[in-house]
Amino acid sequence: MAVFNMIEEADATGKVKEVFEDIKKKRNTDYINNFWKMLANNPETLERTWTKKEEKYRLHKQFLENVSQQPRNFRENLDFYTASDEKRCFG
Repeated sequence: MAVFNMIEEADATGKVKEVFEDIKKKRNTDYINNFWKMLANNPETLERTWTKKEEKYRLHKQFLENVSQQPRNFRENLDFYTASDEKRCFG
């Protein structure tokens, strides 16, 4: 038995509907997954979470665009550092 119900798109109103529309537009999809539907039980939390996620997506995309313009040795070192960091090689 669920403690909260998911807010379906058809039932969304006000701020929830606005955030759902923004999610679909920015992610170029017509689907809202269950994560967002559950957060919609609290519209303020839904909006705050989406705003933070959206900023991370934007920064990640910007970072990737900038990296692709860097010299080859910079990109190779970045790949090495990222792999080493994921394996916790740097303590």
